[in-house]
Amino acid sequence: MKRLLSIISVIIFAVASFAQFPLYGDSLKKVTLTPYIPTPQSEGQRTPAILVFPGGSYCWLDKETEGHMVAEWLQSRGIAAFVLTYRVVTPAKFATGIRLLTGERMFPKMLNDAEAAIAYLRQHADEYHIDPHKIGTIGFSAGGHLSLMLAEWHSADSLYQPDFTAAIYPVVTFTDKKHTHQRTRRAALGIYYQFNHRRQAELSLEQHVPPTMPPTFLLACKDDRTVDYQNTEMMDAALTEAGINHLTTIYNVGDHGFGANPKKFSPETAQWQELFIEWLKTIL
Repeated sequence: MKRLLSIISVIIFAVASFAQFPLYGDSLKKVTLTPYIPTPQSEGQRTPAILVFPGGSYCWLDKETEGHMVAEWLQSRGIAAFVLTYRVVTPAKFATGIRLLTGERMFPKMLNDAEAAIAYLRQHADEYHIDPHKIGTIGFSAGGHLSLMLAEWHSADSLYQPDFTAAIYPVVTFTDKKHTHQRTRRAALGIYYQFNHRRQAELSLEQHVPPTMPPTFLLACKDDRTVDYQNTEMMDAALTEAGINHLTTIYNVGDHGFGANPKKFSPETAQWQELFIEWLKTIL
């Protein structure tokens, strides 16, 4: 009977933990976390945790391919995953050009949401049976920019610092005229600040790698038609110069936006998930 109750409690915990909830409560309902918690293998087990940042140029979020499918995969590998719905411009505002009137920009809103999310995980580590010293982030495209930015800006802060960070086909530079992803920069900095050189440099991640940057995983494809893979090469060079533990993989074929969706994989990108898991084992 005791064993049955234990099994039931595990099932209830796993199901309940799937519920999406507003990170800030009723004050800002559109910013949410969705937990994907693996079933504990033993009593008192603590698992690593990863915050998942979907991409979308800071204009929208690819919640399925780069969010929930990623979290389901991580959960299947015994890793607690939390999909963050962070603030973005929204497609309607982007398409209608209403920001021309408001001058709206997303920075630092999206960074504030990432900070609040990782702080929440550390403060609720017991509740989710996660190790507060093994909490990382993974982001895709603009979400990769956010993942790296959080790691850079809080690399010496025990509450906000990820223990590792990963960026898949990330946006990195806002200053390089040839390789900047214009839509992401415009959404992050706003209509009126997107050409401000000081603001561009502030969010160009290849320029600000700190000596305390956590271990970093980078991946991109040479045939990426959305974000130039040279963004990843710039970040790799900066990490190398700073002496940061990192792994960079550049595939020839794979394009952009494949996330964790097997239907979008090339023969090369079909390998990235196992490569990431093996890398995690080397740093945790």
